[in-house]
Amino acid sequence: MFADEINPEDLENKKKILIPGYADSQVGNRQIAIKELEKAAALSNEKQDKVDLLYMEAVIHCIIDNKQAIKAYKRVLRLDPEHIHARYDLAGCYAALGDSKSALHEYEYLKEHAPEEASDLEPLLTKSV
Repeated sequence: MFADEINPEDLENKKKILIPGYADSQVGNRQIAIKELEKAAALSNEKQDKVDLLYMEAVIHCIIDNKQAIKAYKRVLRLDPEHIHARYDLAGCYAALGDSKSALHEYEYLKEHAPEEASDLEPLLTKSV
């Protein structure tokens, strides 16, 4: 959890209380976290570790900027073209930017390789089309 995320319990009271989380106390902010994950991925000799680190980086990018997230998810997919979560998130980023064609391309992949994930994605894509 980052400091700018809201404690769900406080949503009921209509209060926005910023709660510093572990990531904030350890790395300060998302940009630093992204840089550290990139460094760790570059140093890793294990393919799966590299994929996992780059995926974590992409998830943080997705919170900040969908265009940067798309680039980050594509790096993950270059290493692991069958990474279902990266494809799912990538479809969401495309949909958020209004790129229905690319979002549908990822959706079609998911429909074939992970139908349960594709069905979860359908409501998001119908909003963007």
